[in-house]
Amino acid sequence: FNAVPTVIKIKVGVHDSKVEKQHIICFLNRMPDHVRIRLDANKSWTLDQADVFLDGLKNFPVEYIEEPVNDRADLALLYRQTGIPYAWDESLIHKTPRDTAPEGLAAVILKATMLGDMRRVRDWSLWAREHGIDAVFTSTFESGLGLWIAARMAAAWGSPNTAMGLGTAGWFANDTIKPRFKVSGNRYILQAEPPLLDETVIEWLN
Repeated sequence: FNAVPTVIKIKVGVHDSKVEKQHIICFLNRMPDHVRIRLDANKSWTLDQADVFLDGLKNFPVEYIEEPVNDRADLALLYRQTGIPYAWDESLIHKTPRDTAPEGLAAVILKATMLGDMRRVRDWSLWAREHGIDAVFTSTFESGLGLWIAARMAAAWGSPNTAMGLGTAGWFANDTIKPRFKVSGNRYILQAEPPLLDETVIEWLN
């Protein structure tokens, strides 16, 4: 567990739920005390399936689960039944930040490329701040340039002292910017000047 981050995100709802839950519990039992996890089910479950999976996880350091059920009308009930907070991700595409925060909502997951408008990103960030909810900026495998822009927004509008989800650049062999976008020691240090485009990108654009 050397250099383990303080927050780890785990996708669930992909394989057999009983097997996944066994693996999650085994992992949680081995984690250092300072590590917290975020689960993401991508609306994979019904209310009953999510309830069975989350039952018994309340005593573990689970910050929240993103989009656990396929019917968002069940989210508050799931929270009351399990005690596990949830986060909106895909649901934001079809919502506007006008209403009061529902019971159990812990975070909004902000992906600028999905929301499609920086004003919407800003408005959701301000709404989250007003309601005491975390504004968490994450990526959808953008290039380094897209990640740099997301990091700027996270610095301006993201919740302080909250882990963001911008560490996907390591999956790419190359990048579109110089120096390439790189998270080191669980941090990305923003420079005052914008990055330069890589020569191969400039050649392609020409």
